[in-house]
Amino acid sequence: MTDDDDEPIASGVLPIGPRSGHLLAEDDVTARFSRLFQVAAALAGSDIPTTIEAALDYASLSNVERKEFVAEVMDDLPGDGLGLAMLLPLIFVEDDPLSVASMTKAIWEAVERNQSTLEAWSGVSKAGLRGCRILVPIAGGASEIVEVVYQLEDGFRFVRERSIAHEAEVGSALLVVLDGILLEPVDASTAVADLITTVLTEARYRRESVFDWQAVCSFLLEESLLFGETESE
Repeated sequence: MTDDDDEPIASGVLPIGPRSGHLLAEDDVTARFSRLFQVAAALAGSDIPTTIEAALDYASLSNVERKEFVAEVMDDLPGDGLGLAMLLPLIFVEDDPLSVASMTKAIWEAVERNQSTLEAWSGVSKAGLRGCRILVPIAGGASEIVEVVYQLEDGFRFVRERSIAHEAEVGSALLVVLDGILLEPVDASTAVADLITTVLTEARYRRESVFDWQAVCSFLLEESLLFGETESE
């Protein structure tokens, strides 16, 4: 296997991304993409199997069919919901830069519309790791807490989510400590924008690296269906 510069890459090892300068073992690639789909599913109010299936189905469409599908998604989803986050896994498999730009713009607009309905906390460690917690309203008056540790240029480190019956269960503390990172209340659009930027980093890594990403996604789908959704790390 070779990269874009035709330099040999050791068997069983994959480049983590164009700017990081280090390599990632194949087993870690699986975990990396598992976390990506978990973030996309959480923001879209979906589950991991459905999110992965959507990406694989989209990848199998022709260019014309892809544009028609995205147009339908944009028309059908409510304007005041985070549902457009379902476009995140589609961005992951899309190779056309114009389509990526169009879907990214739609997601940014959805985030801006939703900043008043979401609560978020965010912070950065001395080592440059970022952490965030987002409270996402879901059906029936319940909410979902999504906690993520990540780096903008190196992807997601871990994702944790849980449903709560009422926002009061979150507690009234203004400061939150997540994996040693102090989080403070922030505008939700800022926190979600960082997560989307990190998804775009993963998408760029997928496009610029040489490996069978569809096989990785298919494996994740089989695992999630056999053993339940992938555990947070």
